[in-house]
Amino acid sequence: KGVGGGGGGGEDEKVSARGKMVAERLRKQQEEEARIRALEEAEAKRVADEEAAEAAEAKRIADEKERKKQKQKEKIEKQKREGTYMTKKEKEKARLAQIRLEQMIAAGMAPQADISDKPKRVVYEKKNKRGGKGKFNQQQQQQQQ
Repeated sequence: KGVGGGGGGGEDEKVSARGKMVAERLRKQQEEEARIRALEEAEAKRVADEEAAEAAEAKRIADEKERKKQKQKEKIEKQKREGTYMTKKEKEKARLAQIRLEQMIAAGMAPQADISDKPKRVVYEKKNKRGGKGKFNQQQQQQQQ
């Protein structure tokens, strides 16, 4: 006999039917486990890809929302600089005033000549600068002399 490590070295060729069945069952079990592991890995990769796509979409939507908000803010700032900015309440008040004015014109209550787009100019100084009654004007005249 050959030099072997002991106990039945030459029995590889003579494997029993039961041993073959056990080996075949073990091989099939390992193949099934490998297949299941591959399916689980593929599913995990698909889920991760979906989550990444959802996160990217959410970020895109948030960026778009932020961009619109910034654009609206810049528009309001421009209107404030130009003096044309009106709040929602002011716009509604102006719209109602315009409707009332149109109703008055239609009813003939408001003369059309009085309607002007320009507001009246405010004068902050007195028309009569000299003379007049009152202590204030007399004191000013005395101080000037």
